[in-house]
Amino acid sequence: MFAFAGLWRPGEGGPFMAFLTCEANTIVGEVHPKAMPVMLRPGDVSTWLDSTRENACALARPFEDTLMQRVG
Repeated sequence: MFAFAGLWRPGEGGPFMAFLTCEANTIVGEVHPKAMPVMLRPGDVSTWLDSTRENACALARPFEDTLMQRVG
């Protein structure tokens, strides 16, 4: 399980949302070498939402290859 790290802010005409990207890990890099979404493990979600800026920014790193598997 994981969540994408994202940003939200209100705006005229509705909210603005975006998810963050980082350098691709090895598995994602085989398909999309430029970047991948910042994926948060369940234990990191509260840090992303409620911690200091520095702690949240430290989570913006490639997801561990060992926690993913190739499909197909």
